[in-house]
Formats: sequence, C-alpha cells, structure tokens
Amino acid sequence: MAKRKSNTILNPSKARKESDFTPPNGLPPGWANVVLEEVLLSIENGNRPKGGVRAYTSGVPSIGGEHLNDDGGFKFDNIRYVPEDFYQKLNRGKIKLQDVLIVKDGATTGKASFINSDFPYKSAAVNEHVFIIRGCPQVIDQRYLFRYLFSKAGQEQIDSNFKGSAQGGINSTFILNFFLPLPPLPEQDRIIEKLEKLLERVERAKASIENVPKIIKQFRQAVLAAACSGKLVEQDSSDEPASELLKRIRIERRKKWEEDLHARRSSKSVGEIIKGKDPKKYKYEEPVEPDTSELPELPNGWVWAFLDDVCPSIQDGTHYSPKVQYKEPGKDRYLYITSKNIKDEGIDLTDVTYIDTKIHADIFKRCNPENGDVLLIKDGAITGRATINNLDEEFSLLSSVALLKTNHQILTPKYLRNYLVSPLGFKIITGQVTGSAITRIVLHKIKSSPISIPPLAEQKRIVAKVEELFTLADTIEASVKKAQANAERIKQSLLTKAFRGELVEQDPNDESASVLLERIQEEKKKQQ
Repeated sequence: MAKRKSNTILNPSKARKESDFTPPNGLPPGWANVVLEEVLLSIENGNRPKGGVRAYTSGVPSIGGEHLNDDGGFKFDNIRYVPEDFYQKLNRGKIKLQDVLIVKDGATTGKASFINSDFPYKSAAVNEHVFIIRGCPQVIDQRYLFRYLFSKAGQEQIDSNFKGSAQGGINSTFILNFFLPLPPLPEQDRIIEKLEKLLERVERAKASIENVPKIIKQFRQAVLAAACSGKLVEQDSSDEPASELLKRIRIERRKKWEEDLHARRSSKSVGEIIKGKDPKKYKYEEPVEPDTSELPELPNGWVWAFLDDVCPSIQDGTHYSPKVQYKEPGKDRYLYITSKNIKDEGIDLTDVTYIDTKIHADIFKRCNPENGDVLLIKDGAITGRATINNLDEEFSLLSSVALLKTNHQILTPKYLRNYLVSPLGFKIITGQVTGSAITRIVLHKIKSSPISIPPLAEQKRIVAKVEELFTLADTIEASVKKAQANAERIKQSLLTKAFRGELVEQDPNDESASVLLERIQEEKKKQQ
C-alpha cells in the first residue's frame, strides 16, 4: 500500500466482501469485526524543534510517552515545551479534546491515554514518540476506541505489531493489522457509560487497597515502638530486673580484666609494667551510665545502657574491598557480604560475590559474624537497616556493615534487632550520622548509643509477640497483593465482557455497524 501522510484522512480499504461483515463466533448481531484503519480519520505523531525541547522552559507543553500513565491517565512531571511559534506552524501532532494517544516506541510501546475535559492544557502537542489516533465519529466513539486499545486484547495486537529491539516500536501501518469488534454506535455509547461506572468502582476499590501497605507499615512501627517501651506485653514482677543482670555482667567483666592483667604481670609489679607506657591501658575504666534526661521513662525492671555495655564485640568489616572477586562459588572461596545483601528478613544471596581463602582469613580474624549475630548497615543510602545473620557458613563483611555480638546473659539478638529498627532506636542510631554526600555511622557512635533493656524473660515474650503480630501483618500484605491482582483481573474481565457484547443489552433498532461502515467508506471515496 502506498505511503500516506499521517495527518490526512485515511484512504478507504479495498471493497470488502459481504463475508467480511459477518461477526466472528461470539459477536452479537449488528456487530462487525473491522480493521482499525477502516474506522479512522487520521493517525499522526508529533515533532520537536531543531535542537530538541530541553532548551525551552515555557511555551506549549510537549507530551511524550513518559507522561502517559498505566491507568490511561497522565502524569505531568518534567514537562517539556515547544515555542509558541513552532506550535502554530505544526500541521500534525496538535492535541484535541477526545484524542486517543498511544506510545509508538520504546519500553512503553502501546501505552494509551485519553484526552478528556480534565486535561489541564488548552494547547499541547505530542512529540515524535506518540501517535494521536482519531476515529470517524459517525462509526466509532473515541472512548470505545481508547478502551479497546487499553484492553488486554488490544495490547496483545500492539505487541504483535512491535518491530525492532527493546527500543523498537510500532509504525503507522500497525492500523492495517489491528482488528477490533465494532458494535452499533448507540450500543458503543451504552457500553462506555456502563463500563466507566464499573471501572470507577474498581478504581475506588484499588485506591482503598493501595492504602493498606502504608497502614501495615505504620502498624509494624507501632508494634516496635510499644515493644521497646514496655507497652507490648505485661511486666512480671518475678522477672529478674535488667539492672541486676547488668550489675552482674559488669562484675564479671572487671574480674576478667584483672585476670588478663595478672596473666601479663609475670614477676613484675604493675608499676614496672606501666613504666614508660600509657597508664590508662592498665587502669580499669568504670562503665558510664547514659544520660536519660532526654530519653523516655522505662517500666520497672528495665534499664538504659550503652550498646558497648551489653555487646562484647561491635566491629565492622574490611575497609579495603578485595580487588579480586568472583561471581561464582568455588573451592577455597568464601562469601563476601556488603550492604546490598542486607535485607530485613536476613542475608540475600541473589547478588553476591566470593573472595579467596587468604583474604577471607584476614578479614574474618577481625570481624567474625556467626549465625544469630546482628548486622547493621552503617554506610550509604539505607543506613540503619538491621537484620539477623541467618547463615551458618563463614563469610567476610565490608566496612559498610557493622557486626554486633550480644551478651546473651542480658540481651537477645532479636530484641536488639527490633530495637535498632524501632522508631526510637532508628532515630538514635541514624541521628548520629556524619557526612553529607554519603551517610555514615562510625563505630564509636554505635558503641555509645543507648538502648532500653527489659528483663531477659520479658525480652523473650516481647520477641514472641512481635513475631506473632508481624506474621499477621505478612498475611494481610499477602491478601492485599492478591486483592490487587484480583482488581486488575476484574478490570480486564469487564473490558473483555464489554467487547464481547456481554455488558449491556443489544437493541435491534440500532443501525448495524456494517451498514454504518459501508456508508462511511463511500463518503471517504467521495472526499478523495
């Protein structure tokens, strides 16, 4: 077929046989299965001024594929413009009320939107990546055309006309290979009226569902806030207070320090040992109590302590990332874990590398994560995320992750993790961020961060209750995802019913689509 100018009325197709008007199986009487080209007045794409649109911050909006929404509407972020005089000289690509827009190339090829009275611009144009499709109003309603293009059946036909690589697309000839079921014009109007009402109800339901994840997130934070302030479970007066546990731990720590010093003494006196050396290294540093003046009041049996007081080891990984890393495991290779592998639910090995044994041994000697230890991201955009190490095997850490080993006599790892990601704990940890370009928490700030510590027995009850409530939240989230998928299926089911003639009743008095089509084709011939 000869190449057409995209802004002119389309040529009529060759004379169709009467059998062409016979509806396929499933189409009601009065309907016709038509080629898209037969019902269009024009298909056109836009243009842009020489040098592009980036140089213009005002003028007439230029609408591209990035401005079309998945729901058939528009988003008006990062709008570009064309000069007013350029727009006035355009003979194609000017947007009008009730135009159907469709992306013609790139990753979003086929995405369609409809220009209704809510479109905010009086004057606007499409760029070269978007088609404007205008149907003949005597035979097809633009809203009906848009909804069919938007449907699964329409999108599948567009996909079948896609040419080229990932950045390929469709050209204007796709309308020669695109078929659609065409009802009588009055029935199209009834279909659209009913369809719009039903789809509006679906969209309202989807909007309500989409609010649930936000509510669930708030619920999780509320649970953690209650957990770390003594409001989640009841206190038991028979539980040994955390202050007594802390006192015992400090006594044991002092005793161990003295034993280590005694082992180094040999036959020399302490004075001889420290002669010419820093006396602080040989003087026991008494623990300092946190300043609680700006911290919440705790229930009976709870105590504030520094993390360094209840974690015998707080360390980070290597500060020198190994130059040689492997994508695949192998003999004498160990996992190399960085912040990208730290997820809320544990360590994710989807995107992980491996390092040689010798390099691992040097790193592991200084920082030795074990199953059940707490891992805290201390560098980068997701600073403050914490998880429990769920791996049994040895691995090496990068310095972007801190390792916290708890003293199990006073602090359980799961309670520590819950505290670190609770509103208060997260604020305390990330409130001590330094730097501007890259957020970072230094180790000594982590060590000097206060933590609220319940009795050990209560910690276990708190952890169990948090897990119970989070499991409930997980169940609700799974139901939400299922409901979202169901809403989309309902939407497509309504569209399918509409284009099968099952959504509204037929009226035998409506003029059939085939008669309308024949008359329009004759008019097109006369115009040409």
